[in-house]
Parts: sequence; structure tokens; C-alpha cells
Amino acid sequence: MVDFSCFARSFFGPNLVASSSPSMLAMFFFIALYMQNLHYSPLQAGVRFLQRPPDHGGGPAVGRLTDRIGHDR
Repeated sequence: MVDFSCFARSFFGPNLVASSSPSMLAMFFFIALYMQNLHYSPLQAGVRFLQRPPDHGGGPAVGRLTDRIGHDR
């Protein structure tokens, strides 16, 4: 069985982010196919995703913030 004591507060955020990544990749795949069914070219559908801010771009900033204020709050 799963030992839930390892999911302390300091591990909740990274575990949440790690579990959401595969579902987001699947969502992008199906939305790209849907947009192509709406008569966008593959290039046009891909360019539409560039307007969305990147998910992992904030990682270094969050790491510096965690070093400064700590992770056990």
C-alpha cells in the first residue's frame, strides 16, 4: 500500500505539478486535433498554443523563492 506520510506539506506542490503534466500533454494533443478540424492548419494550431504562458518557466523563480522563505510553511 501507499505510505501517505511521505506526502508532507513540502512534497504536496511538486507532486501536484508532476501529476498534472501528463494530463496537460494529452489535452494539448486533443485540442490541436480539434483546432485542425476547425480548418486551422497544423502550423496555425501550433501558433495558437504559443500565446499560453509556459508551465515550467516559473520553476527557477519558485526554487529561489523556496530557498529564501523555506518550504515548511
